[in-house]
Amino acid sequence: MKRARELNLLNDWQKIPEEYIKYHLEQVKRLNNLPFYINPRVTAHINDIVDFIKDLINKGYAYRGKYSIYYDIDKYPYYGQLSGTKKEQWEQETEFLEDKRHTYDFALWKFKKEDEPYLEYRNRRRKTWLAY
Repeated sequence: MKRARELNLLNDWQKIPEEYIKYHLEQVKRLNNLPFYINPRVTAHINDIVDFIKDLINKGYAYRGKYSIYYDIDKYPYYGQLSGTKKEQWEQETEFLEDKRHTYDFALWKFKKEDEPYLEYRNRRRKTWLAY
């Protein structure tokens, strides 16, 4: 959304990921890699993502804050093991710290801000925005 604001594309934000996808596919071709058989899009799987996040909440691995739905890293003791960093060292956006149980938790789903577009799922409009 930050990039869409910078380029004045809040009403046509889809152009931004399309440019990144185009660039990525050009680089794959330039490197002489085989083309992909499937090119999945997150926006085609919103219902699955919503169901997955609901399941995480129901099992206690995620929680709802004022601004987002967060993954509770303390619920998974091996998180961060591959990177070798301690969760206390992770940097987070300060504007959301009061919304989290722990400073190192991360957003699974960000709620829509006042001037942002939103996604539709299950034939309903929901004023939310997918995290990343």
